[in-house]
Amino acid sequence: MVFVEICKDRLPTVKLILFLIAWLVSVSTNAQETSETTNRPNSNNMSDSEFLKLAPEGVTVFPDLAYREGNEAWKLDLAMPTDRGKNAFPVIVYIHGGGWTQGDKRGQGIESILGYATKGFVSVSLNAHLALLLAICPPSAGMEGDGPYQEYSSMVQSAHCSSTPTKPRFGRGKGAGKDVTKMHAMSYVSAEVPPLSFIHGTADTIKAPVDHLDEFVQALREAGTKELTYKRYDDGTGHGAYVAHLEESRRSREEFFVRVLMK
Repeated sequence: MVFVEICKDRLPTVKLILFLIAWLVSVSTNAQETSETTNRPNSNNMSDSEFLKLAPEGVTVFPDLAYREGNEAWKLDLAMPTDRGKNAFPVIVYIHGGGWTQGDKRGQGIESILGYATKGFVSVSLNAHLALLLAICPPSAGMEGDGPYQEYSSMVQSAHCSSTPTKPRFGRGKGAGKDVTKMHAMSYVSAEVPPLSFIHGTADTIKAPVDHLDEFVQALREAGTKELTYKRYDDGTGHGAYVAHLEESRRSREEFFVRVLMK
């Protein structure tokens, strides 16, 4: 998963959620977050009414807000404290896992997003991929796209990642002959990347090969990245490392959120 924060004194915002009018933004890519309840509706077929019923007390939910016209997939779900007062809230944007090709914004991990709304965060879940690139990709890469809100920066300040691929993965016969350099995390190694935290299993050799992340982390350290944490689990859990160590993973994730978003 990836969490990214936008610096308060710079007042930029992620274009996808401009209308949240938030000062701080965090983006999460979660490859494996499991359900926290056993009686929740099937996430793949969850209706708006079913989603609304999941909202904890003190949390207001806004389902399927369109952040751009032209595609039904360009919608997000938003959860925020009902009692908002006058202060701005830090924002967590959850971007699901799925090998960059699968998954849904109401899939695994949606309860965590609702849970953070009970702890003083505005939480957003959307259908998208490449969240790590959102954390490290500079404006000079030309990846801003042609969407609305071009007058606002997409720069972010931190990222928390679990079992996150650093290179694009294609099915057999796909991607051949195409220049995918801009999709490689290694293309954006510099001392200026935001604080990063990684959780990964050393047995993860196929879905998100650990050696790719090892190379990326080493390159970041050599470049002089200011803050970098890399937790490697050498216990055979592979791509499921986050779930296998769920209590520890969630605790470290929340500590990271509080440290970088509420300072």
